[in-house]
Amino acid sequence: MIQFQLDIKMAVLQQTNEIVLNSKDLSFTDDSFSITKKAKSGELTAWNFNGFKVEKELEKVTIHTDKLTEGDTIYLKIKYSARILDILGGLYISSYKDFSGKTKLMAMTQMEPTDARRMVPCFDEPAFKATWDVSVEHPLETIALSNGMETGTIPTSDGWQLTTFKQTPKMSSYLLAIVVGDLSKTETTNSNGVLVRVWARHETVEDTRYALEAGAKVLAQYDEYFGIKFPLEKMDMVACPDFSAGAMENWGLVTYRETDLLYNANTFGMSEKQRVATVVAHELAHQWFGNLVTMEWWDDLWLNEGFATLVEYDGTDIISDKNYHMEEEFVRDAMDVAFNADALPTSQPCSFKIDKSLEVSEAFNPISYDKGGSVLRMIRYVLTPTVFQEGLKIYLSKHAYGNAAASDLWAALQIAADNNKIMGPRNSPLNVHHFASQWTTQMGFPVVIAKRINGSFVEFSQKRYKSTYGTQERLKYRNPEFRFKWDIPLTITRGAGDVLEKFWVDRDNSLVLPIPDNEFFVMNIDSYGFYRTHYEDEGWKKIGVALAENPKRFSTRTRARMISDAFAMAHIGKLKYGDLFDLLKEYIKKEDDTLPLNMFNSEYNLIVSYQSSEPTGVDLNTFKRNLLRPQYEVVDKSQLITNFADDSLFWDNFKANTVIREMCLAKDPACVADEFKNYQV
Repeated sequence: MIQFQLDIKMAVLQQTNEIVLNSKDLSFTDDSFSITKKAKSGELTAWNFNGFKVEKELEKVTIHTDKLTEGDTIYLKIKYSARILDILGGLYISSYKDFSGKTKLMAMTQMEPTDARRMVPCFDEPAFKATWDVSVEHPLETIALSNGMETGTIPTSDGWQLTTFKQTPKMSSYLLAIVVGDLSKTETTNSNGVLVRVWARHETVEDTRYALEAGAKVLAQYDEYFGIKFPLEKMDMVACPDFSAGAMENWGLVTYRETDLLYNANTFGMSEKQRVATVVAHELAHQWFGNLVTMEWWDDLWLNEGFATLVEYDGTDIISDKNYHMEEEFVRDAMDVAFNADALPTSQPCSFKIDKSLEVSEAFNPISYDKGGSVLRMIRYVLTPTVFQEGLKIYLSKHAYGNAAASDLWAALQIAADNNKIMGPRNSPLNVHHFASQWTTQMGFPVVIAKRINGSFVEFSQKRYKSTYGTQERLKYRNPEFRFKWDIPLTITRGAGDVLEKFWVDRDNSLVLPIPDNEFFVMNIDSYGFYRTHYEDEGWKKIGVALAENPKRFSTRTRARMISDAFAMAHIGKLKYGDLFDLLKEYIKKEDDTLPLNMFNSEYNLIVSYQSSEPTGVDLNTFKRNLLRPQYEVVDKSQLITNFADDSLFWDNFKANTVIREMCLAKDPACVADEFKNYQV
């Protein structure tokens, strides 16, 4: 059992004779509690404690007192005990073996969403922010870390020492963090004067240097982007041997799974290095969006996670000097993950009602992260990045150290939109709240259907895209306010593809544009819109011909969007698979960019997986080998081997690695034999 002492200062807002705190699996006695009251006059009085009641199912402890009056200030002292856990939540313990085989122990916390109450009785909801003063008694051979900078360490009893920390900023309980262990660190001071430290087991501390460089660099850039300096004097990042999530954004003390923070060029590949950069960028974005300004309630968890998902791609571009091509990666990674999840009847809106904290875990899913990020990316595109940033600065400045809802962000973006005269659908000024709510309060997304009316005009209409049209969504999501209709920011290019045109397909009306029959066009340029596209009549065929003639007439993101959408239409029977393969068979042979090739492979492999045990599986593999062979034959394997850690060659190496992998998966004899030879020991 661990012994704790908690002192809480509280203001009485209305008359009461009880104090209710969240508490889970904590042990109290009648001697645990003492109360001092400070009246409006400033007089301090020992106040009567009249017993307590633990409500286990409600995860609460109620402390009964004499009557407290509005305007009083209460000082509540609680001495209690709790078990250190092994469930990867609350305050828990982890064990690992060092290189000598000795077992080492490490204690750490994971409070989000509702496990702070496992360590400390508190108001364990996001809206109840407080400052925290932390002291930790720990063994002499260990170090202790918390959110604030350590202010000193003194010996206590035999073999123990007490470390105290600076007071935290005003923050939610789920961000409270403690780590105790026998750890080593690397450290630096970033360009804005913040001490950045990365902690790990002694054996792996040299593997923290990439994360240290990445964290210091992106933290300083976020200062500039958000217009508010990081408010703590240090930023600690810790590699934890046992950790349930990828990482946790505790303010000033971010905890990570080891695989998401450590990188060694001799043992890890390029994807692992990119992963470290993206996770660091994600968690440090939360220091502003989530920590400085926090959601009022878990209904808006998507706003925290969706925004951090969006910004992690920008942050990783900063870390890698754009060598990782994160704008392209977003299309294949976040956006297509969101499309696949949101097309299912089991999906949910980004923002949905959470009645109890026990239901919060339901919101940690691709809809909150990937769809949330995709919708925010579309909003940023509609507003323009500069106007979007202007709105973010308004939002963060107004709500700093407080709480906010999605409507507060829309209001801040509205100010920026009005300042810059941003137009929306129906030839009216953009109503940010109305536009954003259509995409966040109802599940699903549209497909924009282009249908030729006659030789001169094309109609653009919308329909909700569903992967299984015969299955209904859950009852509570079946009748949304916007009736599964959206205002859609449509972009198109025609012919040579060098002129971008912007339109709106509004919720209630289709759009008709004059496009001659001899002129082909494509939609959703650079894949900024969170919608799929479908071309009726000869539309897909014309695109296939254009791609085969000259793929480069379209950007890589536009080509990837067309590939993904073509497969999506085939999956629901809107495009025949034979027509799909005809569209691809000449084009993919000429495709030499990483993103479209990766998009093709991921989509095609899904079909192969369905047919792998069937005779058609052989034909599918043969078809794939024929498409990829031109790229396979020009792969420079010597560069891949000797320069795999060179960030400037990341994108080319990523493509080469993908082509080799996919040719082997397609059972190309030469590829399999060559790779088998390379990996023989």
